[in-house]
Amino acid sequence: MSGVEAMPTVTTNETVATREQLYIPVDMYTDAINCGDDRRASLDKYIHIFGGALFVAYQQAIMQEVQQPGSAESLEALTAQVIPQLQNKGIQGLGVHSDTKAENGTIFHAEQTDGEIGCGYAGKRAAISQLIAENGEEIVHEAAGLFPELFIDESAWIFGAQVTAAHGSLAARSGQAIGDGRKLVLGAKDSGANIMLVDGTHAANEGIINTRRDSTFDTNTAQYANVPAYNHDLWASNDLLEMLPSAPNRKQAAIASIIDVIGTMKALGVERIGVR
Repeated sequence: MSGVEAMPTVTTNETVATREQLYIPVDMYTDAINCGDDRRASLDKYIHIFGGALFVAYQQAIMQEVQQPGSAESLEALTAQVIPQLQNKGIQGLGVHSDTKAENGTIFHAEQTDGEIGCGYAGKRAAISQLIAENGEEIVHEAAGLFPELFIDESAWIFGAQVTAAHGSLAARSGQAIGDGRKLVLGAKDSGANIMLVDGTHAANEGIINTRRDSTFDTNTAQYANVPAYNHDLWASNDLLEMLPSAPNRKQAAIASIIDVIGTMKALGVERIGVR
């Protein structure tokens, strides 16, 4: 078993409606890009993508695994490729994160190569993928419920099943294909990613998948207003994947990303997901 239990999720427009005033304008080429964490962050304004730079690299791994099972070898190596590739496209704000608990303060300790990392996407990556594999049919149906326009033909459903199987394959080879969470963050930093720290405990049970270009959630203000939420800017992760030299089919990349986002939200205890 994964060690992370799947939570039943309900799709709701109210999740978005109660937070619409907390969306702010951003620019992918000038603003930071970091995680969809719900906690207070050291950055006031940043584009939200679960895992930051790691998300883009992991979708590459998933697509490789779908195309050729057993072929994806190292998330750390893929991350080291993806970051400079995107920087060459003008994306300078890619980041990864930890938290003040794991760092025992407000400074990131790059010299600490072992131990906890305050990023669920990195630290629980294998468990999240195992959860997706174990609940694959349910998660694909949730993805179709949230984004029916992507599932209008049988090929999309087949691809969705291939994606969930790829998650299971990577989780089964996690020592080689995924690796240690702290080392993933350190490797991303060494490859040029910026570091963000978050503080506090997870308080949100709602998540939003944001499709509206050049906008993101104001996480810090949401915390102060007592309406925390996880947020993933799908428009941004789609754009970043499309910038890569081996860019996947945009529709397939979106399906794979949505499946990963739903699985990540479930692992974090999200009960309601809204699409903006």
